Amino acid sequence: MFSNGVEHYILNGKSQDFFPQIGHKTIRFCKNAFNKFYFVSSQEYDRDCDIQCSDDIRFNASIFRSFEPGQMKVFDMHLTGTEEDGGEMMILMNQGDYLYLDMINLELCIDD
Repeated sequence: MFSNGVEHYILNGKSQDFFPQIGHKTIRFCKNAFNKFYFVSSQEYDRDCDIQCSDDIRFNASIFRSFEPGQMKVFDMHLTGTEEDGGEMMILMNQGDYLYLDMINLELCIDD
């Protein structure tokens, strides 16, 4: 994954493809799992952070919080299973004085 903060590209074999799903958001964390990438992204002022997958543009999960500049830090992300078998994603993040462990059901993140 290549990002300059405005444009986002992903390596596809020997070429690079534009990855517009992130939009104008900043990538806060990236995790390689199951031969794909999962991204946590948000804007400086945002009501939520989004989680997207490089392999499926229909994949979208949101964690609702009110963010201000420099307030959020994602420490780690752990995935078990896959979207197809109902796996889970755990995200450990800090916002201000609080530490959060969010659990997301991967099966519910596919937008049909």
